[in-house]
Amino acid sequence: MKKRSHLSHVVYGILLLISSQHLSAAIFDLTVESGGQTFQESYDKAEDLINGIDESYIRERITGYTDTSAVSAQLNFRGVPISLTFQTNSTQLTLNIPSIGVQEVFSGATRDDSADQLEDWFKKNGGAALTQLTQELVASTPNDPIAGNPNSLMSYLVHTDYGNGLSPHVSTPETVMGSSTDVTNANLIGIGARFGAYRQGDMDSQHLSIPLSYTFRMDDSDNTLNIRMPLVMTEVDGARAYNVGLGLGFGWRLTDRWAITPAINYAAVASADLGSVSQIVSSSITSAYQFKIGKSTLNIGNMLGHYKTLKFSSNDYSFDPDLANTVTRNGLMWSIPTPELWKKTTLQLFITDTRFFGSELYIDQYNEIGFSFGFSKNKRKAGGSRIKNYLSDLQIGVTYLHANDSKGFSLNFGYKF
Repeated sequence: MKKRSHLSHVVYGILLLISSQHLSAAIFDLTVESGGQTFQESYDKAEDLINGIDESYIRERITGYTDTSAVSAQLNFRGVPISLTFQTNSTQLTLNIPSIGVQEVFSGATRDDSADQLEDWFKKNGGAALTQLTQELVASTPNDPIAGNPNSLMSYLVHTDYGNGLSPHVSTPETVMGSSTDVTNANLIGIGARFGAYRQGDMDSQHLSIPLSYTFRMDDSDNTLNIRMPLVMTEVDGARAYNVGLGLGFGWRLTDRWAITPAINYAAVASADLGSVSQIVSSSITSAYQFKIGKSTLNIGNMLGHYKTLKFSSNDYSFDPDLANTVTRNGLMWSIPTPELWKKTTLQLFITDTRFFGSELYIDQYNEIGFSFGFSKNKRKAGGSRIKNYLSDLQIGVTYLHANDSKGFSLNFGYKF
């Protein structure tokens, strides 16, 4: 029994040591000082951080506090330092954000009234200063839900535009785009799942997305019209953000080997936890070109897009981050035939480079490398005519992402029928 107890302590110590190497910084921190006494706390919701300067909250933690005591509070707001102060015998609350040169004074009848005005400032009344703060969060912190990192809404739209512009035109090694042996069906319903886990700066974040789509095949041509609606949940240190969008892309086959896809998108992100809301509109064009290398096929993808935020209101929050970025995403995909045992399957290796130009972002360039394995089943009538609604595709894959201050992986699954 003693040996088992000793072993359990050793195992516990090893697990504690391993976990200490991956501890994330808190997303919201508060340090309050009054009358020589101090308390420190961390939170995973923006509203809890602001509530930390309510008088009742301070009085529970600092025994000598009165409503005339001087108070100094230091906030870590998702990585941006902010200071708050009450002077002795004053109800005025002073906000100072040194990194963007913002100072505001809130004058309520009581200190709690001033704190309520501060909360409204963070949610909707901050005007141009609140826009500045949002831009600072995007530019200097690693986990903003709007933009600035690979786990943000803007980056997800870029990923979706490129994938929808390239994937429908990637053939198996046995066929050439648009050739007489290429089989397509009339319309396709698509559903998938994508899970990603990233280490960005000193924080861990995850996302889960469910991309839904419907593709119309144009009669007597290989052109397509694709409607998509992605649903995304992102989590950073216990704080969650939710995205929803609607996109439209037209796949235009120019030659047997070359297709382009112009696309437009609308998407919105809302997070009461992170104190952030926005909507993004975008337009893009993706080129997909392929040529044969022996029995394999090399697919070249190039995308150019423009992404802009607009004012959005949700969960009592309402403001415009005023961000605009032009984005390029370029990549190669090598489709390799699988052994005869695995008929109608393909192994695909790919690499991409993504770059953002315009509004300042925390991460404006990253690379991805990965692979996917796919199965497709095609059916024809006798004589070579097409049969509608019989083509099904199944794809699974893994992607590794690397940037100067971000790394992680995603698991991808997709099915069309």
